[in-house]
Amino acid sequence: MVELLRETRLPYAKLEVLHTVLAEIKSTLENVNPHEEMSIEEAAKTLKQKSKVEVPFPPEVPPPNAKLMMKMEPPSRMNVVGSFPLKYAARTRHGYNLDMIVEMPAELFQKQDNINYRYFYKRAYYLAALAAQLRGSPLGKMLDIRFHPLRGDQKRPVLLITALPTSPSSYNFADTGATIRILPSLSMDAIQTTRLLPSRSGVRVGYLESPNYIPTADTSQELLPTPIYNALILEDMLFTAHLAYVHRVIQDCPGFADACILAKVWLSQRGYHSTHPTTRQFTSFNWAMLLAYLVQVGGGPNGARLLSRQFTPYQLFRGTLHFIGTHDFAKEPLSFVSDLPNLAEFQSHSAAVIVDPSGKLNLFQGLSQPELLHLQHEARQAVQWLDDPRCDHFFALFLTPVQDGAL
Repeated sequence: MVELLRETRLPYAKLEVLHTVLAEIKSTLENVNPHEEMSIEEAAKTLKQKSKVEVPFPPEVPPPNAKLMMKMEPPSRMNVVGSFPLKYAARTRHGYNLDMIVEMPAELFQKQDNINYRYFYKRAYYLAALAAQLRGSPLGKMLDIRFHPLRGDQKRPVLLITALPTSPSSYNFADTGATIRILPSLSMDAIQTTRLLPSRSGVRVGYLESPNYIPTADTSQELLPTPIYNALILEDMLFTAHLAYVHRVIQDCPGFADACILAKVWLSQRGYHSTHPTTRQFTSFNWAMLLAYLVQVGGGPNGARLLSRQFTPYQLFRGTLHFIGTHDFAKEPLSFVSDLPNLAEFQSHSAAVIVDPSGKLNLFQGLSQPELLHLQHEARQAVQWLDDPRCDHFFALFLTPVQDGAL
């Protein structure tokens, strides 16, 4: 495994071209053209006429009576997040993602914008305006900039940026294996997070049944919970908080980063990567947060930490696999926050629960029961192979793609 880690770790000292491109992207987006408030329909029409960029609205496009207003302002801040800045990104056969969040200004949103896709309409327009800004700049001639649904969800498009073959060498990062992703994000005070609990309703039933839907005084029959919908908004709010938490764990646990690299390779060979056609929901980020839970919080007998911070990367990797394969997620929800009063609320709306350090988001909210069972099967098999004294299963674990149609 030492050789595997050596081959899959990124040569950060040789990635100057990525830093050059990121700096230019940041500078370009800081100068995005603002505009005054107008209807989102008019804003989308104007953007298409001026920049030839069509807004990637969700399938539930804004109805004519939505009366949704939108203005444009430069991002509040931009940061690189995920595994790249924490130095546990890995070169797999699918390459790797380098994620930059672009925070949409809070003043563009109202506290009730979680209702009826309003947030997702505004998010889509903001992302399209960023795409237009990039395509209209010198970067537009050097980079391929396109929309892509995050984990296959049309409500959450992101920008994928790769180098064109004609890019000058100072901007051509094709050889690095990286795909830059631009992820819209939101500050925690833009929308009331109490509206985003798993039992709360974000979409009124009548809204999807008719484009001319008008709310009535009695909406008691329309308030069906929308836990996954709500979690998607929370995810956009918590990028930076999760980055900071994992950073603290890495400082305390020397083997954490390499354990995550091993997991990225193992997961990638089993279809858990961003380009998989079945858009599996378990990601290497979920793995990293679960490992953080096991070394910082619990998972062991009587709520003790399951894994020592002094474990080797191999021990951390195997320990996490064993936990995934044997834990009864349906009966035993996990939470970074001790004595969380509404843990049962999370449990009643998901096949598996691990509530994040904010106490607001179930990190496994989108994980279906079939996918969880498949993941647990793969984890149990991996542990058996790791513990097999008769045969070395290294190639099967890390170097062989698994062709599995179970999902």
